[in-house]
Order: sequence, then structure tokens, then C-alpha cells
Amino acid sequence: FYTHRNRMGAASSRATKTKEQKEKEKEEKAAIAAKEKERQRVIKRQQKLLKEEINQSWRIVFGENIPNKQSIYVISNVTLRNIWMEDLYLYNQIKNLKTDELFHPCDSYILKWRPPGSFYQLVIPLSDIRIQESVILEIAKLSWFRPAKVIFHFVPILTTIPMFAMKTHPATLVSFHSKNSVLKKLADLFLEGRISITELQQIFTNDFEIWKVALYNLLPVDWQPYHEYLNTPPPPVTTERDIEKSYLNEDISLKQYEEFKYPERKELNEIKSRQYPLAGQFITCIICGEPNVGIVPCQNCDNMACVKCVQKTFLDENGQEKGSFMLMHHKYCLRLGSLKPIALELQLEPAYLRQFRSTSRSAVLAMLMPQKTSTDDVTQKEEDDEDEEEEEARRQAELERQRIAEEEELLQQRERPPELLALRMAFEDNMNRFHKLLKEIKSLQKKMDDNGHTDQFIQRNKRLQQEVIDKIRKAVLKPVEKIHASAVDLDIPGNFRLMLVDEAIAALTLMGRVLDLDLELFRSD
Repeated sequence: FYTHRNRMGAASSRATKTKEQKEKEKEEKAAIAAKEKERQRVIKRQQKLLKEEINQSWRIVFGENIPNKQSIYVISNVTLRNIWMEDLYLYNQIKNLKTDELFHPCDSYILKWRPPGSFYQLVIPLSDIRIQESVILEIAKLSWFRPAKVIFHFVPILTTIPMFAMKTHPATLVSFHSKNSVLKKLADLFLEGRISITELQQIFTNDFEIWKVALYNLLPVDWQPYHEYLNTPPPPVTTERDIEKSYLNEDISLKQYEEFKYPERKELNEIKSRQYPLAGQFITCIICGEPNVGIVPCQNCDNMACVKCVQKTFLDENGQEKGSFMLMHHKYCLRLGSLKPIALELQLEPAYLRQFRSTSRSAVLAMLMPQKTSTDDVTQKEEDDEDEEEEEARRQAELERQRIAEEEELLQQRERPPELLALRMAFEDNMNRFHKLLKEIKSLQKKMDDNGHTDQFIQRNKRLQQEVIDKIRKAVLKPVEKIHASAVDLDIPGNFRLMLVDEAIAALTLMGRVLDLDLELFRSD
């Protein structure tokens, strides 16, 4: 009995649960059907709005030139929704028209549009959405055939900047000269997965030069030519110990050793060894236009003229001035040409003035002063005679002084012709070179005479001394012998040539003592 009753209760409970589940499923289906109905209603409404939405196609021209068919580009789907939903929609669409060019920021461009019937152009900033919305609504009000004629000019907001930015490689925008920049780039490469943690640790355990080489190898191939300095080894640092070692190994001479050890002395010696005149810098001639010949500077600017043009333009055949060099800037630098010739109108002076100039001061005063007594006339005549005698004496003295000066100048020209002066200058240059080398020989001899030096040091100084003596034989002795022979062959009167011959003989004698290794000469002050 109890078993049958339990079975009946379980069956009734299963029937009740099945009914509740059916009702629940029915409610869920009703809810899903309501949602689907609402979704279909929204889709139909959206489709209706899409049909009624303002959808325009704008014609764009780059620049303000008159457009043609090849220069007009079209931007489609210009709607209020796209402008408000997408940032810088028009700017991005214009950039897609020319993908090969590099654009400036959005604030650097504007769109210019002239509405129908207007004499002025409207400026449409590409970053202002409200103005773009107003333009879309204004174009929508036009008739059906006018929007096709609407053209927008895409131009920079400033006339001083070009339409497109300059194309530069991204590698030129960064540099890795400092340690922090190299460390930051290595960290970025690690975060990108280009290098592992083990490789990064191995790099950081080395010095900064290994960091740079590792970064150079990790850069892209097109980046490496812009950062060759990463793969360039640092210049070797020469220490004083290295210089001494090179000197002991006879890789450098004693003079080079002193220059390396005392660079300030080397700089002073270079300054002392400079000779005047220094080499001039030649540029293009402003008159004839030939390059690398201009040496005569303009008095007003940095232009220069060549010697031939200056002689041809401003000097005649006899070397006399025929034109003013002060007009070079006006005529050639400023390209204003020659000045018009000035014609002076000569006016004859009065007869009484010519008579005054043809007589003495006393005669002029006698003509202007009133008539005097006979005694005054005699006195005045005597004074006039004295004035005339003094003037004649001064004139004779001046003529004698000019005659003496001319004779001295002619005598000097006969005794000192240009070829003898050239020999004299060459002799002085060689003697200056000889005295410098002799001073160096004495310095080396002084070092050898000092006690306490090793035999190796003394032998090295002897070798250096012999090198200097050979230099004297080749670079000084032979030129002086030629100068002496040339001076003897010249047939020129006067003592100037004889003085040069005597000095050349004395110099050759002194050089002979040097070549014979005269120690007394080397040890003298």
C-alpha cells in the first residue's frame, strides 16, 4: 500500500514540473519574439534614415590654381555622421588621395570654397566640425545640378609654407650619441622582442663602445647608413708612455718626441716659422667671371677681381691710371655700368685777374694801392727786386735738389737692378734657413756634451746631427754656391754686388766648417 502511494505521488510531481517548464519556455519565446520585433522596427527606421541622410561627394583641388579634369579629386560619403563620429574625417580622406606625399599637421591646412553668387571665399578649417556641418547643410539647400559644380581648394593656411612637408627618413629624426639614448633604444628593442634577456645582460656587462656596436647591428638595414658613428671605433688615446716607447724604438725622431710631449711648444714653433706673405684665397673674378683668379678685393664688398682685369680696366699701356678704381663697386659689383662723362664748361677769367697772376705780389699791391710819393716808389722798387732775387734763389735750390735726387735714383738703379735684388733676397732666405739648422746642430752637440748619458743616447744624437748636416749640404750649400756664381758673373758697377759676393764667400766658408764637423763651432754660443 505504501509503495503504491509513493509511486503515485512521484508521478503527480513530475507532471506538475513539466507544466511549469512549458509555461516558462512559452514566456521566454514571447520575450524573444518581442525583442526581434523591436529589432526589425529599429532596422527599418535606420534604413529609412539612411535613405533620407545627406550624403555628398566633395570635389577637391590641391592649390589655388584653375582646376582641370586631371587635378580634381573626389571625396565620397561626406555625411554628418562621418564628420561627427570619425576624428578629422575630411583630413584623413584627403591624405588618402596622395599617399606618396608627407602632409603637415591638420591645423596647417584649410579648405576654400566660394558659394554660388558670392564674391568672397569661405575658409573651412579641417579641425572645426561645426563649420563643416554648416557647409554640408548649405550645399544640401542648393538645387540638384549645383553640387556637382562645387569645388574646394585645399591650401596651406600660411603662404610661406609649401603644400607638402619635406620627405625625411625616420632615422634622421633621432640620434644615439649619448649613453642614455642608446640605453633607451636597447630597452625598446627588448620590449619589442628583438633581443632576449640573456643577450641584453651580455651587452650591459661590457663598456659603452660594445653597446653602440650592438645597437648598430640591431638597427634596420635602411637605418644603419644614418648612424655610422655607432660602428666607428673611438680614436686611440696616446699616452706619454706610448710616446716614450716609440722614441726608444726609433719610430719617431727627437723633434717629434718633443712635439708630442710639449704641444704648446709645437704651436709656438709653427707660429714662428710662418713667413709673410701668407697664401691668398682666390675666388671668381667679378669683371671677367673666370673662377679661382680673383685676388684684388673691392673696397666696398667681398668681391674680387683678377690682376689682368685690373690692369686692363684701370691702367693704360704705360702703367698710368686711366680710370678710378673707386668706381669698381659701382660699375661691376652693383652692375650699374660706367658713369656718364662729365663735360666741364670752361669760363675765361677776367683780364685783370690774368694780369695779377702774371705779376708778383708786390706788383699787384702796387696796382691796387693808391699812388705814392717818389721816395716810396724807389723803396717799393728795391723791395720788389729783393723779392724777385729771393724767389729766383729758392727756385734754383729746388732745381738743384731735384737734380741730385734724380742722379741718386739713377745710380741706385744701376747698382741694384732687379736680378741682383732677387739674388740678395734668395741669399738672405738661405742664410736664415742655415742659421736655424746650425742652431739645431748646436743644441744636439750640447746634449751630447752633457755627462750622464748612455752611449745609445749619444749615438742617436750623432745620427740626428748628421741628418741636419746632410740637409745643409743639399738644401743650403748648393743654392748659395749658385747665388755666388751668378753674382760674380754679373757686370754691375758699385759696392752692392761686391758686398753680396763677400757675404756669399763668408757663408760658404762657414758652411765648410759645418761640413767638416768643427766642434769648436758647434760648442760656441
